[in-house]
Amino acid sequence: MSGTAARRTALRELAVGRPPERRAGIVPRSVTPQKSDAIMTHVDVENKDGSGKINGVIDGGNMKMAAVNNGGTCKQPEGSEEGAKNEVPAGPPAVEFEYIQSEDLQDVPNPEECVSTLLQRLDSKDWVVISEALNNVRQLAIYRKQDISSILDKIVGSIIKSIKNPRSALCKTAIMATADLFRCFGDEMAVHVDSLLLQLLLKASQDKRFVCEEAEKTLFVMIESLAPAAILEKLISYAAHRNPRVRAKATVCVHNSAARLDPVGIMQFGLPTLLRVAGAQIIDQLPEARDSGRKLAVVLHAAHRDCLNCECAPKAWEDMCTDHLPPNTAHTIIRLTGAVEASVSPSGTREDVPANNGVSSSPKASLGKVSAQEGTQNCPVIAAPSANRDAYLESFLQRAPAAS
Repeated sequence: MSGTAARRTALRELAVGRPPERRAGIVPRSVTPQKSDAIMTHVDVENKDGSGKINGVIDGGNMKMAAVNNGGTCKQPEGSEEGAKNEVPAGPPAVEFEYIQSEDLQDVPNPEECVSTLLQRLDSKDWVVISEALNNVRQLAIYRKQDISSILDKIVGSIIKSIKNPRSALCKTAIMATADLFRCFGDEMAVHVDSLLLQLLLKASQDKRFVCEEAEKTLFVMIESLAPAAILEKLISYAAHRNPRVRAKATVCVHNSAARLDPVGIMQFGLPTLLRVAGAQIIDQLPEARDSGRKLAVVLHAAHRDCLNCECAPKAWEDMCTDHLPPNTAHTIIRLTGAVEASVSPSGTREDVPANNGVSSSPKASLGKVSAQEGTQNCPVIAAPSANRDAYLESFLQRAPAAS
């Protein structure tokens, strides 16, 4: 009988429900198969293979054949050497990891030894060792930043690798270390923004909430720590990113950075450039991007109005919008900014906000009192925005039909 005919016979006997020992090609261990060479070879291999590789046969779909040929069981005899070899390993022990806030970090006990082994530990293959080294980076940045300033480039490179690591605990620790470096080194970190910014935006856009929130905090620390004009150009390029979540996070950063510039600083940077960013995001598919685009438009309008009497007086706001934006977008922004301006009474207070609530009444309050050269000093309005002012702006943008 040919191999094909034997297979057909086996399938037919299987369909009619014959006992396993009488099916074609499936016989007890003590019986010599009398079928074709192809099936005999298959059965002989199973019979001679023993118990060591029988799991592979079961996984391949021949469970009944394997069970018959092994006496009805696929388990190893207790105490056998081969059974011990095939035991599933217990895996590495669980590691308890704690995230330490910056204010709770203490100085390193042995700074010289810590610095000398820092780069080696940052490149370790053990994620626990890397996490400890990242916390040492944070400690050294806070208490002894002069000791690591000469190797800052290499430290940032290792931190980027850890941010990309799929292990969330290591990724979050690296993001926290990045925030501390921005706080402590300030404008010295400006040269590393190109390599860090995209990774932070990607992590701020992902679904893991505790990593996302930490990346958002670090982006805000970056904006506070660096001169706005130094990072606005880099942020604007990501406001046109193909990933909609990255676009939304980048637009939030553009708004926060532009709000830290004074009106003259906005004009010097380029109001038309920022206006185009606001116009593109105000019609974006994500609510977060649209909201940031509207807020950016309000900041730009306030800066434009405050510069009307300056030497660098621009053209009318309506002309500015129509010259640099598509007609529908320009109309939307003109209606939005007009409604915001109309909501301020002649006395300079919000019509629906009490005058004594401690909030500055002019839209100019949304602009930081700093220039690009003054860094983060004396900027309480942006560094710690008023909850009442933000709540008012949020409620107004939700009510304004022109902003939709």
